[in-house]
Amino acid sequence: MQSYRWSSYAAYLKPKARPPWLRCDRLLGEHGLEKESRRNRLEFSRRLEARREDVFSVDAPLRRGWLYGAEDFAARLLDRLEEQAGEHHRAIERAETEEQKAERIIRLGLRKRHWQEKDLTVRRKSDPGKVTLARQLRGETAVSLKWIADRLEMGSWTHVSNLLRRSSVQSQD
Repeated sequence: MQSYRWSSYAAYLKPKARPPWLRCDRLLGEHGLEKESRRNRLEFSRRLEARREDVFSVDAPLRRGWLYGAEDFAARLLDRLEEQAGEHHRAIERAETEEQKAERIIRLGLRKRHWQEKDLTVRRKSDPGKVTLARQLRGETAVSLKWIADRLEMGSWTHVSNLLRRSSVQSQD
């Protein structure tokens, strides 16, 4: 944190390197450290480091990318944005976007079939409705076969692959 070029953090800790316009009394006072001393600067540094570790180790999604907010935040954003993720987006952001898109397709597919979430559990792994949903997910998103198999409760990803291959051969006949 001290080495970040665009921050005044290092100057707060080193009085000799501090520009005259930088006021430590206000910042230290906000932390309940009344006067500037080596001891108070060390305490200020310890508090900031502890806070940084808290934020970045506990809240991994914030570190990884754009997803920060209520659970449905990404879904609401995706509903508003029809823009495809481009090559300038990081891989994790693209994956999260694809998963959110896939979840929307699943919700619509369940509603269309008058199914509930629990129907994915109780229906056969090779249920034609599940296969149709899997085919749609493969055609419209970049989620993996493993993700589809897990989410639609269709067994292994190889089973899903075989079902999709069989269904495409049958539809060509």
